[in-house]
Amino acid sequence: MGGRRPHRCARATSVSEALKKIAEGREAELFLLPDGRVLRLVRPGMPRAEERIRLEAAALAAAVEAGAPAPRVYETVVRDGRPGLIMERLEEPDLLTLLGRRPWLVLNIARRTAELHAELHRVDAPAALPRLKEWIRAHLEESDVVPEDLHREALSLLDELPDGDRLCHGDFHPGNIMVGGERPAVVDWTSATRGDPAGDVARTWVLLEASPVPPGAPALLRRLVGIGRGVLLHGYARAYLRRSMIDADRLSRWTQLRAIERLAQDVPGERERLLTLLGR
Repeated sequence: MGGRRPHRCARATSVSEALKKIAEGREAELFLLPDGRVLRLVRPGMPRAEERIRLEAAALAAAVEAGAPAPRVYETVVRDGRPGLIMERLEEPDLLTLLGRRPWLVLNIARRTAELHAELHRVDAPAALPRLKEWIRAHLEESDVVPEDLHREALSLLDELPDGDRLCHGDFHPGNIMVGGERPAVVDWTSATRGDPAGDVARTWVLLEASPVPPGAPALLRRLVGIGRGVLLHGYARAYLRRSMIDADRLSRWTQLRAIERLAQDVPGERERLLTLLGR
């Protein structure tokens, strides 16, 4: 990936420029630029969009400089009032799509996901990134959908769990790992923070356990993810724990906290599975 390249300040682009959309997720859309790079724009109405793009650029720069698997950022931009990043284009597929095509590779995909996650967690996070525990606390404070007893439990866990100083992705799962190029690369860094790696692993556990597949995914992939979710989840956890010093009790407490945090985010289609994960 090479060393860090400076990204320029935000500029406005012409609304008349026609761009081809090549991918999308819950938080952003990806467009192909004429020069072969890509433009990643946050979706309209995303809270704190400009701040999130600024922090995403900082996280990516730190990852690239450390040699971790992440794409280069060339500059920040604004288009139609939407903040975004101009980035290196990565080749498809992502690991989730690969799982849909070759479901018998589920354990291999789980292992590769764990290896890349452990590699990211060796990176010192930039001081500019928000602290993971402060990020979680903000989500809890902004929500009114968490039962009172779970809210109290989450605040207690925030007081008990360690802070940490590692680069935490915040949305790490096979759908955000591109594997079509010479080297895998991790995308979608809008939730990057500075904290305890166990908290980031717990976030991945919650996502793999509770999240539906992204919009636009083929029906076959949806069925396969439903069948193989548990195999993927436990294969990932075993592979990661073999490469780290995280103990099971610490990970369990972080998972409880991050499940409550995810409940606070009130993502459509997740509440029932999250409540089951929380023992409700």
